[in-house]
Amino acid sequence: MKLRYHNSRQFTTEEAITLASTAVKMAAKKRTLKEVYLLGCNVTGDTLQKCEQISKNLHEESICVQILSNVLYDAEAMEKLENAKGIVLVETAGSTMYEEVVKELQLMSRQNICVLGGILVE
Repeated sequence: MKLRYHNSRQFTTEEAITLASTAVKMAAKKRTLKEVYLLGCNVTGDTLQKCEQISKNLHEESICVQILSNVLYDAEAMEKLENAKGIVLVETAGSTMYEEVVKELQLMSRQNICVLGGILVE
């Protein structure tokens, strides 16, 4: 593992989720957002569980969270972005293609939705 991460600091899953939740909370509060969307191209399984944990943490801070999957390929999910003001991209390592991330960023730009950050789930 040290070879893979080049001796960089390692976090437990819980620590990483707490750090991500705090970063999203700070970004949302700076923009006075009461609702944040977590979205990605394959928000299922382990990635969905992590999103739900972040959602729970943010709910404690009075920030509502919507979790959306496949907004590029699902018209219903895309339509739910209509009132979005801030999103966080949540992508799954080895599952999401780089081109999909670019297309999601372009979609957010066209819709004037602020991208607060990104989370990569391994």
